[in-house]
Amino acid sequence: AKTVNKVYPGLIPTFNVMLAHPADLDRIKSWPQIVEPKIDGYRTVCMVDDDAKFLSRVGFEYTGVNSLAALVKETVDEMVKKIYEMMPVSPKETATSSPLMKAILPYANPDDLESWVIDGELMGIDFSDTGSVRSGNESDAVFYIFDIMPMARFKDETAYRVDYQKRRMWLDFFHSCKTSDRIVKVPRYIVSKVEEIPVYYAKFRKNGYEGLMIKDPNGLYTKNRSYDWMKMKEKLTEEFRVVALKEGTKKNKGKLGAFVVDVNGVNVDVGSGLSDAERELYWTNSMIGRLIEVEFQEYTDDGSLRHPRFVRLRDDKDDSLLENSTS
Repeated sequence: AKTVNKVYPGLIPTFNVMLAHPADLDRIKSWPQIVEPKIDGYRTVCMVDDDAKFLSRVGFEYTGVNSLAALVKETVDEMVKKIYEMMPVSPKETATSSPLMKAILPYANPDDLESWVIDGELMGIDFSDTGSVRSGNESDAVFYIFDIMPMARFKDETAYRVDYQKRRMWLDFFHSCKTSDRIVKVPRYIVSKVEEIPVYYAKFRKNGYEGLMIKDPNGLYTKNRSYDWMKMKEKLTEEFRVVALKEGTKKNKGKLGAFVVDVNGVNVDVGSGLSDAERELYWTNSMIGRLIEVEFQEYTDDGSLRHPRFVRLRDDKDDSLLENSTS
């Protein structure tokens, strides 16, 4: 869709959210910066208008979490009610209004205040690649939130020039209106020098988080990958034997969807990191038994791999190929 839209702008509707680059600490030019624990869930934005729905980072809907969506809707309604109650009615009141109102008023007219977008991660439940619940109880789903903006500003980012500090003020206010503990605000910490970042990273990892996010307090929300957000997380690489192939779905129908590799007796799907050309090339049984290099974050408690990603074939490290060639 993005390629087509470069030639014919707007022909195919697209959906994007802000994404982070891998951390490059040399790019930090000003202090302080903000660090947050990186949540290991399903990235989602909750679109709240007449109702609420959770959408993935590419725009398909997560279904089966209706009760949680209703709780977010209730929280937005309560927040909007309080905003109207605090709305200044005269220039004098505007001048002396709270920092929150001063943050909201320049960027949201009454029409904007009725519809909001909350960005975060869904935890406690597992989804299929079509967005339906694959496992877990819906009542266990928790929404970890880290950003918020009026929907009109999310849809038209050229008009949305609000920095992280103001958006965080909005988020704090939204969270103060929550009607359930299933809506959790991701904590933030201020760092004043680069040496503090690995200290927080180690602390977050010890507490079970996926890693760390670095955010520029003056950064804007842009619907692309930006160095205003950077991420740090563990990466390990190992070689594993391919034991099966899985066909892809949707645009990868008739091509490789994922390698199935043997990880100490546990079968693990490795579908990320493959180009379209590789998916076509490797969709053949000759791949069974081959050795591939896999990048992943860590071993899970059940012996699987967290966030596995294909790197390359490792025929050069496969002793079995050498044995076959000499037999």
